[in-house]
Order: sequence, then structure tokens, then C-alpha cells
Amino acid sequence: MRIMPIVLLLVLFGFNLYAGQNDLNLSGLSYYDYSKRAYVGDEEGFFRLANELGVALAPKLLSPGSSLGQAGFELGFETSLTPINSNADYWKKSVEGGRPSDMLTVGSFRLRKGFPQSFEVGTTVSYIFLSQMFLGGVEAKWSLNEGFYYLPDLGVRLAVNRLFNAKDMDLTNGSLDTILSKTFGLGGFMQLTPYFAYSYMTVITSRRTINATPWDSRDNGGSSLYPVDQFTFDSKWQWNHRFFFGLKFKGHIVTAYYEFALVPDAVNSHSFKLAADF
Repeated sequence: MRIMPIVLLLVLFGFNLYAGQNDLNLSGLSYYDYSKRAYVGDEEGFFRLANELGVALAPKLLSPGSSLGQAGFELGFETSLTPINSNADYWKKSVEGGRPSDMLTVGSFRLRKGFPQSFEVGTTVSYIFLSQMFLGGVEAKWSLNEGFYYLPDLGVRLAVNRLFNAKDMDLTNGSLDTILSKTFGLGGFMQLTPYFAYSYMTVITSRRTINATPWDSRDNGGSSLYPVDQFTFDSKWQWNHRFFFGLKFKGHIVTAYYEFALVPDAVNSHSFKLAADF
């Protein structure tokens, strides 16, 4: 019986150590500069890739403006679907095999806990399907106004997550969200809560040295016979405006969410959550 939770996790996340279609390999985002006798990174392609990937992996909201309450507790499973520009050169040159999937799918386990004074904190662990990459994140939310009959609930949230086990890229996301929501009763046994949020988010990439010819066992000689094949991309903070539109359906214990995240000039996501709310 002890093996059952492990089997369930593997099934839910579709985990496959050998499925690397979406794993990063940024050696392709480079070219040989004969004047410098060295490989040079495609900076424009890299930052487009990083911003699109970062927006797709940024923390999802999937929460109204109200808090869980000081004794509240929520455990949920989330899935987000983000269509990407998979035909773009910066994607084809940046993943193993040169064939990224048309859609990035991320599965997450998320835990949220309420505290007094309308505060709550949460943590998320996520897996990117068809890759060996993971995300870890934390969040904190404060509901400034909640529970009034005629007024909407108002909350603010700060969330951060980081990409792990990604070859050639250090990526961190941060977002500050302002949330408005209002709860309505449905037939006396269910609640419907539509919510809207604005998010000011950043995608942070850090400098890392990349090997342009990982297949060459004579790498990094730096001599006249074997030119320098190491290159780097600059660190950068890229800022985006993000808008959330969501619905929360709550029964006695089980809660379901649907959410659409709109990011102009980047990529948009559809997210779903099924949670137990105590």
C-alpha cells in the first residue's frame, strides 16, 4: 500500500525520465563569429524565449480576493495549458530535438493556509510535462476587504517561483497581484465566485555559461585548432502586464476553478484547479 501514493504521483504528472521534448538545450541559440573566432549567443532569440517561457510558467492565481480564514486550509491539484509559438526559430533551436510541443502543460500541487487578520500563505510544486524540469514557488496574500454584502472582496498577493533542473537557463518569476471578487449563492448548496485581477510580473534570467558544441569531445580548447565555444547571455528582468479572469465553484468541501490569464505581446494560459477546502 505504501507504493500507491508514488504511483498516483507519477500518473498525475505524467512523469517520464526519458521524455525530453520540451527540455532546454540552448547551444542552438548561437552562431560562429569569424571576426571574433568564437561562438556568440543570439541575444534577441534568447530573451524572446525566456519571456515566453517565463510567462507560461509564472505563478497562476486560481484564488479569489477573499482569504481562507484563520483556520482555513486548501490542498489542490492544478493544470495549466499555454499555447506557445512552437514554430518560431527561438523555440526550435532551444529544445532537445528541435521539436517543441505546441502547448506547454504544467501540473501542480498547491497548499494554502489561512491565518488571522485575513492573511494566508501558500506553496506550490509543479512539473512541466514532456521534460525533466520542475518549479517550486511560494506566495503570500492579504485580503484588505472581505465579507461585505454589497462590496466586492479585495486582496493583494505576492508570488515567486523558480525553475529547477533546466539545462542552460536560470529563470525566476515574480508577480504582484491585485484581486477583485464577489461570491454569489447558487440554490443554497453551492457558491459561485467570479474574480478579476491585474498582475505586474517579471521574468528574471541570470547569466550562465553555455557550451555551443556539446557534442564535441575536444571542447573548450581555446587554441587555433579548436576555437572558443563558450558563450553567455546577459542577465535581464523582463516586465509584463497580466490580467486574470476566473470562476470559482464551491460545494461543501470540493472547490473547482477555471482561470484565463491574458498577457499582451506574450502568451495566454488556461488553468484549472480541483481542491479540497477545509
